[in-house]
Amino acid sequence: MLSDIISLKEKTIMKRNRFTNTIYLSTLALMLVAVFLSWQRTETFELERATAAAHDKEVWLNQGERNPHSAAHFSRYAFKPIPSMSAFEPGAIDYSGLAIWMEAHRRNPATFRYAEGSGDLSNFISLTPAWIMQAILPLVIILLLFSSYAGEREDGTLRQLLSHGISLKSIFKGKVRAALSAVSRLLIPLAMIIVLITVFLKAGADQSDQLMRLFYLLGSYGLYFMFFVFMAIGVSARSKNRQSAAIALFTLWFFMIVVAPRFASDAATFSVPQPKGSIVDQSLSEARGAYSNDDAYQEQARQKILDEYGVKEISELPINYRGYALQISEEHADPLYEEVYNDLKGTYEKQENILGLLSFLSPTTSLKQLSAGIAGTDRIHHDVFAWEAELHRRYIIKKMNGDLMYNGTDTENPYTAGEELWSEVADYDGQLPLFSSLISYYISKFGVLGIWTLIAFLFARRSTLKIDDFESIR
Repeated sequence: MLSDIISLKEKTIMKRNRFTNTIYLSTLALMLVAVFLSWQRTETFELERATAAAHDKEVWLNQGERNPHSAAHFSRYAFKPIPSMSAFEPGAIDYSGLAIWMEAHRRNPATFRYAEGSGDLSNFISLTPAWIMQAILPLVIILLLFSSYAGEREDGTLRQLLSHGISLKSIFKGKVRAALSAVSRLLIPLAMIIVLITVFLKAGADQSDQLMRLFYLLGSYGLYFMFFVFMAIGVSARSKNRQSAAIALFTLWFFMIVVAPRFASDAATFSVPQPKGSIVDQSLSEARGAYSNDDAYQEQARQKILDEYGVKEISELPINYRGYALQISEEHADPLYEEVYNDLKGTYEKQENILGLLSFLSPTTSLKQLSAGIAGTDRIHHDVFAWEAELHRRYIIKKMNGDLMYNGTDTENPYTAGEELWSEVADYDGQLPLFSSLISYYISKFGVLGIWTLIAFLFARRSTLKIDDFESIR
């Protein structure tokens, strides 16, 4: 077929081109550096997490004799699980926090944000594999393909091909196949690297979930790269020479990669401002004090426990009323905490919805959200961790208050518990949620990438098949 001949010609030219080979080697070298830095960071996170978790458990078990409610205030930390794909796409991990202190009467946000203490090295560490594939590889594709048609038009070879009766359709098919082959030469080793760092180097991870995430990750980036392949071919077909094609494509790259995502992010933040920390702290403080300020609820709770045991006075109860009251105060505050955090969560969701609406400006906006989501490093995965930590906090507090309720006394000698009780408290063992349970959040973004790629394909096809063999190529 004529398209096969065209494809072979294009491949041969690219393979013999020193500039092309330099681009390949430089990109692979840059990716390897990024993988090394990101993997080192992930391993550091994991080591620090394991060390901190072990220390937290040791301190908890060796806190000595004390009142169980005091132990509830002493409490423990929940440490966020570190996804293996964070070595590829760190997402919001640097900023969302890595641990939550699960203390009594308080629902705390995550702390220990890596970005807060990263120092001057932070900008260099931000060289991640995901960033290279989102920003650098599209530029590489442009460098490889900007002269696809424009170069042949400038050199006069396009006219020669057409004069020999080779159809524009055959030329288009051949160039697309050659372009995809050239890009795959680069992407295959990169995909192998991603597979290595996301599947085989994570002990104990759910392999089926990892493979599912990997499938969607490679599919997402595949659509993203095909968008730039088709756009590069289409723009080159519409350009009179190499220079005009290069300028047009570099302008497109700058807008798609830099301008549009930044504009979308700023527009989302401006449209739906995040509440000030002081306002959130005030709301949380009000939730903590709600029980002590609600006399009617206290009386209702008191009467409920009296009726349950069939007695008229607190002194007649077979349980320690203080332990009961402490637990009731926790349960009274829990929905109030949820309201505060749900409002904050709603703010982030509205911002992300605006980002989704503005993804028509650039496929990069959708890809960034999708990439972090698949990697397990976005806001949605953080919310899952925060909620699981909250449930574990409630479990610890209830166990401590329950022990005080059924074993405590109101005598002059305060009741204390020891290591036997502390050892009964299960460790927080949070796991990355299955991607299948969250896929509904991301499927629309995957569809947006598909639409962008389809638009680019139609643009390239129309631009190349509408070339007039003597008028447009002059």
